[in-house]
Amino acid sequence: MLPPRWQRLVDDLRRREESESFDEDLARALTLDRFVVLDRIGAGGMGAVFEAIDPRLDRTVALKLCTLPTDDAARMIEHEARCLAQLAHPNVVTVYDVVREGPDLILVMEFVRGQTLRAWQRASERGWRAILDRYLEAARGLAAAHEQELEHGDFKPDNVVVGDDGRVRVIDFGIARHAFDLFGVLLDEGLEHEARGTRAYMAPERLRAEPGGPRSDVFGFCVSVWESLYGARPYPGETTPALLAAIEAGQPRKGRALPGVPAAIEALLRRGIAEDPSSRPASVASLIDELIQARDAQDRRQASRRRWAWRGSIGLVWLAVAIGTRQCPDLVEPEPLALPDPQPDTQPEPQPDPVTQTLALAVEAMGEGLPDSAIQYLELARKRAHADEDQAARVRVADQAEALGDEFALQGDKLRARVCWEIAVDIFVHLPDRDAATQRLEVRLKAARSR
Repeated sequence: MLPPRWQRLVDDLRRREESESFDEDLARALTLDRFVVLDRIGAGGMGAVFEAIDPRLDRTVALKLCTLPTDDAARMIEHEARCLAQLAHPNVVTVYDVVREGPDLILVMEFVRGQTLRAWQRASERGWRAILDRYLEAARGLAAAHEQELEHGDFKPDNVVVGDDGRVRVIDFGIARHAFDLFGVLLDEGLEHEARGTRAYMAPERLRAEPGGPRSDVFGFCVSVWESLYGARPYPGETTPALLAAIEAGQPRKGRALPGVPAAIEALLRRGIAEDPSSRPASVASLIDELIQARDAQDRRQASRRRWAWRGSIGLVWLAVAIGTRQCPDLVEPEPLALPDPQPDTQPEPQPDPVTQTLALAVEAMGEGLPDSAIQYLELARKRAHADEDQAARVRVADQAEALGDEFALQGDKLRARVCWEIAVDIFVHLPDRDAATQRLEVRLKAARSR
């Protein structure tokens, strides 16, 4: 419920809408400091936001009114507002000024016509790429704030605005941790709002009232992306203890997932919503790079599939032409070209065996960001080694499987790491003098399965 002085302003706005004639007294009532108030944009926990005109600069602005907290908290709020005013970034809402009006603190901000990221996603069917690209824009704003040593503290889809101009802006920086929500207006009514942010998106260290930092924002960002891509927040919980218990269990849930989301992106998000901050990406900037790599690898994979499909269709056409040519009596096949005899002293270059060739393809696929193809080549190499009953080839496959599994583990992709290690164990257990390798891998598998 709004304080009486703000409620009177809202009532005056309503009266102006209903009035058919100009009321000079009413016009004077609809001013705050030098600003002429036009409309209320919304209201949230500790304040309200109004659309207004700044006659001095002849521009539309957003005015956020907040109940004035204690002097110490007020100084912190002003300090953060000044820092944000110095943060010129296209993906961060601009703060123009801080004005005192009686007992109130008024924050003068850029007025953005648009909708929240949550509303944007609900307005139409969106593919996972379009959604991820919007979040990547927001992440750039978040990273720019971190460079200025500002922690957001309450990142969620409702605190990201998609402007009618197509640009994404992040709002509500660094205030939730100072006891109230300064910018967040369109709040999710189904959630209870903690003093320092929105519980469902808060990192566990914040829920425990412990110090946070950039990795706390990484957690909130990844929870938001997970919810948008998989149709549910990863950790349920109506109370703080219940939510903490779900996070500690480490079994994120899914709802109605969007089709085609790459497994590599899921692996990155799982890292970002880890309970232990040290297990999360070190920064939003590094997370942006990894998400882009995962997205582009999926694009390359699909482009490669299209190229192979196109080549296959061309091959079928040529095969049909060749068959038609052989069956047509009116056509005569050309004579084969006469090739010179090879020199007697020329030795053909040795070719690698099929298993080695297939393992090389697995490594190449891994280097090109095609993890599923790498595993498929690995499986093919194992089948060829077993078919040839070549013990040396089996050892090479097992060693390569262990190495690829280690690489996946370093990337945080535990699922694919397990697949590779299981391939290696399956080979090692049938080979003599490989007990140590088998035991080493079984320990890794046990640890991976327990996560």
